[in-house]
Amino acid sequence: MKSAFLAAVLALLSVASTDAFVAGSAKLPVRAAASRTAAVEMSAEPQSRQAFLQQGVAGVLSLAGIAALSQPASAGGLSPVSNSDKWAGVLDPRSAVKDSDKMASDGVKKDLAALKNYQSATKDISDTLAKDPQANVLPKVQQTFKFAEFRQVLNGVNDVFDEDTQRGTDLIIRNMLQDALELSQASKMKPDVPRSPRKVEILNKKLMKLDQAFEKLNAYL
Repeated sequence: MKSAFLAAVLALLSVASTDAFVAGSAKLPVRAAASRTAAVEMSAEPQSRQAFLQQGVAGVLSLAGIAALSQPASAGGLSPVSNSDKWAGVLDPRSAVKDSDKMASDGVKKDLAALKNYQSATKDISDTLAKDPQANVLPKVQQTFKFAEFRQVLNGVNDVFDEDTQRGTDLIIRNMLQDALELSQASKMKPDVPRSPRKVEILNKKLMKLDQAFEKLNAYL
Protein backbone atom coordinates (compact mmCIF):
# COMPACT_ATOMS: atom_id res chain seq x y z
CA MET A 1 0.00 0.00 0.00
CA LYS A 2 2.87 2.38 0.84
CA SER A 3 4.63 1.67 -2.47
CA ALA A 4 1.46 2.40 -4.41
CA PHE A 5 1.03 5.66 -2.52
CA LEU A 6 4.63 6.73 -3.19
CA ALA A 7 4.25 5.86 -6.85
CA ALA A 8 1.16 8.07 -7.06
CA VAL A 9 2.93 10.97 -5.38
CA LEU A 10 5.97 10.63 -7.64
CA ALA A 11 3.71 10.56 -10.68
CA LEU A 12 1.99 13.77 -9.58
CA LEU A 13 5.34 15.43 -8.87
CA SER A 14 6.64 14.34 -12.26
CA VAL A 15 3.67 15.82 -14.08
CA ALA A 16 3.89 19.01 -12.02
CA SER A 17 7.59 19.36 -12.87
CA THR A 18 6.89 18.84 -16.56
CA ASP A 19 4.16 21.45 -16.53
CA ALA A 20 6.45 23.89 -14.70
CA PHE A 21 9.06 23.42 -17.41
CA VAL A 22 6.47 24.03 -20.14
CA ALA A 23 5.18 27.08 -18.32
CA GLY A 24 8.68 28.42 -17.90
CA SER A 25 9.53 27.79 -21.52
CA ALA A 26 6.46 29.72 -22.62
CA LYS A 27 7.89 32.79 -20.86
CA LEU A 28 11.04 32.90 -23.05
CA PRO A 29 11.41 36.17 -25.09
CA VAL A 30 9.79 36.15 -28.53
CA ARG A 31 10.48 38.42 -31.45
CA ALA A 32 6.95 39.36 -32.51
CA ALA A 33 4.05 40.74 -30.50
CA ALA A 34 1.79 38.13 -32.00
CA SER A 35 4.15 35.41 -30.85
CA ARG A 36 4.24 36.90 -27.36
CA THR A 37 0.45 36.93 -27.28
CA ALA A 38 0.32 33.31 -28.38
CA ALA A 39 2.93 32.34 -25.77
CA VAL A 40 0.93 33.99 -22.99
CA GLU A 41 -2.23 32.22 -24.12
CA MET A 42 -0.41 28.90 -24.26
CA SER A 43 1.23 29.39 -20.85
CA ALA A 44 -2.00 30.27 -19.06
CA GLU A 45 -3.41 26.74 -19.17
CA PRO A 46 -0.22 24.90 -18.09
CA GLN A 47 0.27 27.31 -15.18
CA SER A 48 -3.29 26.73 -14.04
CA ARG A 49 -2.84 22.99 -14.35
CA GLN A 50 0.46 23.17 -12.50
CA ALA A 51 -1.18 24.99 -9.58
CA PHE A 52 -3.92 22.37 -9.50
CA LEU A 53 -1.41 19.52 -9.47
CA GLN A 54 0.66 21.17 -6.75
CA GLN A 55 -2.46 21.52 -4.62
CA GLY A 56 -3.27 17.87 -5.30
CA VAL A 57 0.20 16.73 -4.21
CA ALA A 58 -0.04 18.85 -1.05
CA GLY A 59 -3.44 17.34 -0.30
CA VAL A 60 -2.19 13.79 -0.77
CA LEU A 61 0.81 14.39 1.46
CA SER A 62 -1.40 15.98 4.10
CA LEU A 63 -3.75 13.00 4.08
CA ALA A 64 -0.77 10.67 4.28
CA GLY A 65 0.48 12.48 7.36
CA ILE A 66 -2.92 12.21 9.02
CA ALA A 67 -3.12 8.51 8.19
CA ALA A 68 0.36 7.89 9.58
CA LEU A 69 -0.49 9.65 12.82
CA SER A 70 -3.69 7.65 13.17
CA GLN A 71 -1.86 4.31 13.01
CA PRO A 72 -0.84 2.82 16.37
CA ALA A 73 2.85 2.32 16.97
CA SER A 74 4.04 -1.25 16.70
CA ALA A 75 7.20 -2.94 17.86
CA GLY A 76 8.09 -6.37 16.61
CA GLY A 77 4.60 -6.97 15.19
CA LEU A 78 3.06 -6.86 18.53
CA SER A 79 -0.52 -5.80 18.90
CA PRO A 80 -1.11 -2.74 21.15
CA VAL A 81 -3.56 -4.84 23.13
CA SER A 82 -1.29 -8.09 23.43
CA ASN A 83 -0.86 -7.34 27.25
CA SER A 84 -4.18 -5.64 28.07
CA ASP A 85 -7.81 -6.64 28.33
CA LYS A 86 -8.97 -3.09 27.62
CA TRP A 87 -10.00 -2.36 24.07
CA ALA A 88 -13.06 -1.24 22.12
CA GLY A 89 -16.06 -3.52 22.44
CA VAL A 90 -15.08 -5.23 25.71
CA LEU A 91 -17.99 -5.43 28.10
CA ASP A 92 -17.56 -3.95 31.55
CA PRO A 93 -17.41 -6.76 34.16
CA ARG A 94 -20.31 -5.15 35.99
CA SER A 95 -22.45 -5.73 32.90
CA ALA A 96 -21.45 -9.37 32.49
CA VAL A 97 -24.25 -11.66 31.31
CA LYS A 98 -24.19 -15.18 32.78
CA ASP A 99 -26.35 -18.21 32.14
CA SER A 100 -27.99 -18.97 35.50
CA ASP A 101 -28.72 -22.58 34.57
CA LYS A 102 -25.09 -23.23 33.68
CA MET A 103 -23.91 -21.47 36.82
CA ALA A 104 -26.05 -23.85 38.87
CA SER A 105 -24.79 -26.98 37.10
CA ASP A 106 -22.50 -29.39 38.93
CA GLY A 107 -19.84 -29.11 36.22
CA VAL A 108 -19.52 -25.34 36.51
CA LYS A 109 -19.61 -25.46 40.30
CA LYS A 110 -16.70 -27.88 40.16
CA ASP A 111 -14.81 -25.60 37.79
CA LEU A 112 -15.43 -22.57 40.00
CA ALA A 113 -14.09 -24.45 43.01
CA ALA A 114 -11.04 -25.48 41.02
CA LEU A 115 -10.53 -21.86 39.98
CA LYS A 116 -10.33 -20.82 43.64
CA ASN A 117 -7.86 -23.62 44.33
CA TYR A 118 -5.62 -22.44 41.48
CA GLN A 119 -5.57 -18.91 42.83
CA SER A 120 -4.97 -20.15 46.37
CA ALA A 121 -2.03 -22.26 45.16
CA THR A 122 -0.61 -19.22 43.37
CA LYS A 123 -0.63 -17.25 46.61
CA ASP A 124 0.91 -20.20 48.50
CA ILE A 125 3.81 -20.34 46.03
CA SER A 126 4.26 -16.59 46.39
CA ASP A 127 4.33 -16.89 50.19
CA THR A 128 6.91 -19.68 49.95
CA LEU A 129 9.21 -17.49 47.88
CA ALA A 130 8.74 -14.58 50.26
CA LYS A 131 10.09 -16.78 53.05
CA ASP A 132 12.83 -18.36 50.96
CA PRO A 133 13.73 -16.88 47.55
CA GLN A 134 15.80 -20.01 46.82
CA ALA A 135 12.95 -22.45 47.46
CA ASN A 136 12.39 -25.00 44.70
CA VAL A 137 8.79 -24.22 43.79
CA LEU A 138 8.86 -25.92 40.39
CA PRO A 139 7.27 -29.20 41.59
CA LYS A 140 4.41 -27.23 43.17
CA VAL A 141 3.93 -25.17 40.02
CA GLN A 142 3.93 -28.21 37.74
CA GLN A 143 1.62 -30.15 40.05
CA THR A 144 -0.83 -27.25 40.26
CA PHE A 145 -0.86 -25.96 36.70
CA LYS A 146 -1.25 -29.00 34.50
CA PHE A 147 -1.90 -27.20 31.25
CA ALA A 148 -4.69 -29.40 29.82
CA GLU A 149 -6.61 -29.47 33.09
CA PHE A 150 -6.12 -25.77 33.73
CA ARG A 151 -7.37 -24.90 30.27
CA GLN A 152 -10.40 -27.18 30.67
CA VAL A 153 -11.38 -25.48 33.93
CA LEU A 154 -11.00 -22.00 32.46
CA ASN A 155 -13.04 -22.93 29.39
CA GLY A 156 -15.74 -24.43 31.59
CA VAL A 157 -15.99 -21.20 33.57
CA ASN A 158 -15.94 -19.10 30.42
CA ASP A 159 -18.84 -21.07 28.96
CA VAL A 160 -21.30 -19.47 31.39
CA PHE A 161 -20.93 -16.06 29.72
CA ASP A 162 -22.66 -14.72 26.63
CA GLU A 163 -20.69 -13.77 23.53
CA ASP A 164 -20.41 -10.07 24.40
CA THR A 165 -18.99 -10.83 27.84
CA GLN A 166 -16.55 -13.33 26.37
CA ARG A 167 -14.84 -10.52 24.45
CA GLY A 168 -13.21 -9.69 27.76
CA THR A 169 -12.97 -13.10 29.41
CA ASP A 170 -11.44 -14.79 26.34
CA LEU A 171 -8.40 -12.55 26.48
CA ILE A 172 -8.03 -12.94 30.23
CA ILE A 173 -8.07 -16.72 29.87
CA ARG A 174 -5.53 -16.72 27.05
CA ASN A 175 -3.25 -14.58 29.19
CA MET A 176 -3.71 -16.89 32.18
CA LEU A 177 -2.67 -19.92 30.17
CA GLN A 178 0.38 -18.07 28.89
CA ASP A 179 1.18 -16.86 32.41
CA ALA A 180 1.06 -20.43 33.75
CA LEU A 181 3.52 -21.60 31.09
CA GLU A 182 5.86 -18.69 31.78
CA LEU A 183 5.62 -19.33 35.52
CA SER A 184 6.76 -22.91 35.00
CA GLN A 185 9.76 -21.73 32.97
CA ALA A 186 10.67 -19.04 35.48
CA SER A 187 10.52 -21.56 38.35
CA LYS A 188 13.27 -23.75 36.97
CA MET A 189 16.64 -23.83 38.71
CA LYS A 190 19.98 -25.24 37.67
CA PRO A 191 21.51 -27.78 40.07
CA ASP A 192 23.57 -26.10 42.79
CA VAL A 193 23.00 -22.68 41.22
CA PRO A 194 21.02 -20.22 43.37
CA ARG A 195 18.55 -17.82 41.86
CA SER A 196 19.94 -14.41 41.14
CA PRO A 197 18.05 -11.39 42.52
CA ARG A 198 16.90 -10.70 38.95
CA LYS A 199 15.41 -14.19 38.57
CA VAL A 200 13.70 -13.90 41.93
CA GLU A 201 12.17 -10.62 40.79
CA ILE A 202 10.98 -12.14 37.50
CA LEU A 203 9.43 -15.12 39.28
CA ASN A 204 7.59 -12.89 41.73
CA LYS A 205 6.27 -10.76 38.87
CA LYS A 206 4.95 -13.86 37.09
CA LEU A 207 3.11 -14.92 40.23
CA MET A 208 1.71 -11.43 40.76
CA LYS A 209 0.55 -11.20 37.15
CA LEU A 210 -1.21 -14.57 37.37
CA ASP A 211 -2.91 -13.63 40.64
CA GLN A 212 -4.14 -10.37 39.10
CA ALA A 213 -5.55 -12.33 36.15
CA PHE A 214 -7.57 -14.46 38.57
CA GLU A 215 -8.96 -11.28 40.09
CA LYS A 216 -9.90 -9.93 36.66
CA LEU A 217 -11.76 -13.12 35.80
CA ASN A 218 -13.46 -13.17 39.21
CA ALA A 219 -14.75 -9.66 38.51
CA TYR A 220 -16.92 -11.11 35.73
CA LEU A 221 -18.29 -13.78 38.03
